[in-house]
Amino acid sequence: TGGGSVTLTTGESVFEEGHIYEAAFVIRNRTGNIFPEDLDITLTLGGADPADYAVTNVQFTNSYHEYVRFTVVFEPLTVKTFTTVGGRITSYGDADKPGSITLTRKGSSEPSYMTVFYGNDTAYLIEDVAAGVYTLTAMKNGCEVYTAEVTVSGSPVTLDIALEKAIYYGDVNGDGVINGKDLIRLRKYLVGTDVEITPGADINGDGSINGKDLIRLRKYLVDETVTLGPES
Repeated sequence: TGGGSVTLTTGESVFEEGHIYEAAFVIRNRTGNIFPEDLDITLTLGGADPADYAVTNVQFTNSYHEYVRFTVVFEPLTVKTFTTVGGRITSYGDADKPGSITLTRKGSSEPSYMTVFYGNDTAYLIEDVAAGVYTLTAMKNGCEVYTAEVTVSGSPVTLDIALEKAIYYGDVNGDGVINGKDLIRLRKYLVGTDVEITPGADINGDGSINGKDLIRLRKYLVDETVTLGPES
């Protein structure tokens, strides 16, 4: 009798959860021969995850062994919709060094999706994201880690991300290293000289810049085991 397949479609774009669908089929043996009494028919929902659908009823009639009639009733249990998550991301640091954006499904410890971005002001896009609730995490060297909860349904999600420059405690002048130049810059600032300082001038991380920070930085420069930042 050969083989074949049948494609089912609906008036909607997908088979919707909560609806019940019925499909009726008639198969005729074109060879003129009759179907055997022990004819086996395998029914699958091609391309579908078996966990997403439940076949609730099958009615089978073999008429005169020339026609096979059967009706299948099935119900979608869940419908997987896929969309995109994207927007613009701004950051600091070397524009040629990559950063990463991940989506981790709620309840999971491993990222489900990831993309890499370059540049300090660029677009990003994660495609084919399944519906669900995710934690979006954006990271780049020299920037604070960014996290946000993202709910994905049937529509594209737009989320612009602004990464904050990471605070390098002790780097008062912003040259990327901690040395005597930072001590001199901080001393000038504390006596009222008009000089630029970075947020890292708050050496002990208590929210203010004063003599305590100068003392902490001086100790660090003679003993690097001295901690810098809020835990100092």
